[in-house]
Amino acid sequence: MNIKAQVTTHIELRESGTLLDLLTDSEIEKTEKIIIYGNSLIKEDFSVLKTMLIQYNLEVIDIENTATSIISERAFEGCSNLKEIKLPKYLIDTGWYAFYDCSNLTNIDLPFSVKKIRNSFRVCSSLTSVTLGWRVQSVGTQSFLLCGNLQEIHCMGAIPPDCKQESFEGLYETCILYVPEGCKKKYAFSDGWLNFDNIREEYVEPTYSLQVNLVGGTFA
Repeated sequence: MNIKAQVTTHIELRESGTLLDLLTDSEIEKTEKIIIYGNSLIKEDFSVLKTMLIQYNLEVIDIENTATSIISERAFEGCSNLKEIKLPKYLIDTGWYAFYDCSNLTNIDLPFSVKKIRNSFRVCSSLTSVTLGWRVQSVGTQSFLLCGNLQEIHCMGAIPPDCKQESFEGLYETCILYVPEGCKKKYAFSDGWLNFDNIREEYVEPTYSLQVNLVGGTFA
């Protein structure tokens, strides 16, 4: 059996906003998976990726090793070809409606650095699993609205993030909420989270802080 290899392109982004200049016409048209590392992606760079998703063959994006801290507003809106994305390891904000109607995106693992989820995944109808890191502070009002196939939400934080009832509208009876051991009661009595019928505890790897005393100050 002949198995066609996925067409992968590697890009070092030394200067934000230059992604289009770094890609050849052939790479734009044929790339199925793109791996970008280096500087932060900005609006212009996300626009290039969006065009490759909508008009060409791009399906998988890996921007884990970029310095990007925020996904641009509506960066991947309507990109039904997007099947998988590795988010930046130092991401703080997932971006306003950034993945709206990405209908073939199935799983999202948010980096532990993420603090804000701003209505980012509305109408991701194929999404089945979501992991929220321990630093998440807030989940926007419509962040997972109309994600009808979502089956599991894994919350790593011992303190429930700020969450509105509409954030998971339509999922409270069918989706399982997993929380850290010993935290079920906290979630069951927190706005938004208390609506889940099925809350289960699971083991979560503990986080550690390292404090070193230095001459003239402290490094944590």
